[in-house]
Amino acid sequence: MNLRPLPPEGKSFAAILLGSRDPVHGANEPLGAELHGHRSLQRGPFKLLWEQAPGNTWWPAAAPANWRHWQLFDIARDPGETHDLSAARPELADELARLWEDYANAHRVVRDVRVRGFERWHP
Repeated sequence: MNLRPLPPEGKSFAAILLGSRDPVHGANEPLGAELHGHRSLQRGPFKLLWEQAPGNTWWPAAAPANWRHWQLFDIARDPGETHDLSAARPELADELARLWEDYANAHRVVRDVRVRGFERWHP
C-alpha cells in the first residue's frame, strides 16, 4: 500500500498564548478525535464518546457496560460525563456519530485494530 501522509490540518492557537480570548474554534464546529480505539466528537456543549480496551493491550477483566457503544454527554451541565444522554437524545447521538464517521473517513482513521499473537505478552 502506498499511502502518503495527510498534510497537517488545524488552527493555530498562538493568539491564545499571546493573551487573546477569541475562541480558536466556532461554537458549533465539530471536533473529532481518536486514540487507540477511543473515539469522541464534540460540538457545542455535547460530546459523543466511544470507549473500549485499547487494541494494543491485554485486558484481563470483563468490559464495562458502557464500552463499545456511543455515549452522549452535555459537558456544560455534566463536565464529569456521568449522565449518558444517548437514550434520551438518540437523534442527536446519531447525528454526531455520522459527523464522527465523516471525520474518521477524512482523516483515515483505522478502526478495530487487533494485535495478532498478543496473547504471548500477558501471563
